[in-house]
Amino acid sequence: VRAVHIPAVLDRPERVVGRSQQRLDILETQQWGAPLADMIRRVLSQDLAARLPAGMVLMANAPQAPHTRGLVVDIQEFQPDADGQVVLDASWVLLAAREGEEAHRGLLRLHTNAGTGADAQVRAMSALLGQLADAMAASVR
Repeated sequence: VRAVHIPAVLDRPERVVGRSQQRLDILETQQWGAPLADMIRRVLSQDLAARLPAGMVLMANAPQAPHTRGLVVDIQEFQPDADGQVVLDASWVLLAAREGEEAHRGLLRLHTNAGTGADAQVRAMSALLGQLADAMAASVR
């Protein structure tokens, strides 16, 4: 996973919860342990490595051989709302390794009801990343 792009509003140390279409709450007492995009990249790499044959997935920052394909993920939405509904709206591109090869693209919108507790919402976010990894793994097979 070469890169994960997230919306600027989520690119902050604090958890973000949508309160309405026009309002987001920044939960200053609930902070991520690392930048959110970095954590998503690590979790997706681990999830993909668990789903694909050994050696197909390089962990973040591992040396890459020539002609290694890269995966770029663009997340448009990834936060819970006031009712505890967690949404993951993402697209991805598996880049071509050589000129003339075709890139694989995918788009997925997932959601689950996690409730209003922070722990449950974070677990739900992790589970949605697992479902995203399932879809990505299926698309490269």
